[in-house]
Amino acid sequence: MSIVGSGGLIGYFGRVSSVSLDRTFVTVPGELYDYISKYPGVRVMVSSYRVHGVYCFVTDKGRAVKDGIPSLVFPWPESVKRLQQRRYLRLKERLTVDYRIESEPAGLPTKTILPDEGRLWTQDISAGGVCLYAPASVAEGVVLALNIGFQGTTPIAVTATVVNVRPSGDGFALGLRFEKIDPRDRGYIEHYVRLNTLE
Repeated sequence: MSIVGSGGLIGYFGRVSSVSLDRTFVTVPGELYDYISKYPGVRVMVSSYRVHGVYCFVTDKGRAVKDGIPSLVFPWPESVKRLQQRRYLRLKERLTVDYRIESEPAGLPTKTILPDEGRLWTQDISAGGVCLYAPASVAEGVVLALNIGFQGTTPIAVTATVVNVRPSGDGFALGLRFEKIDPRDRGYIEHYVRLNTLE
């Protein structure tokens, strides 16, 4: 997310640290934090980078908040708030995912034939889980360690459990539920999905 304010402030970049129903929290450089603290009510243009462009809005409601590191909070426009009504909105998106099988409980009714590690691609993703396309089957209940690649940022590491498997084309669609994920990473995924589903 980039932030451009009045008073000659240009080119500031921040990382979304948390997303709620009506606002987003962004970590920012100390200079910008100090400026917003000193001049509350300054009009700020917020640009969130998307795969297919940039979503922008202007606000004079941004304010500095203290949470151990310099952060700003921005209210969402109404167009984004409407999307917040649905929990874990899902985005159809092709992202690379490096995986490793962490555990396979004994006594599973179906056998996993997917290699122990490799690279797959997403069919869709949400803050609660992901659907992966795989050339081979995997048993429900198997736990995978995933590194999900997003454009312009380091991969997000999560642990996920296979909850359903169904045929898809020449392979299989694997539905996974996130089990272990940093709250900040979940917030980033939710923010990414919601912005990229805006029309």
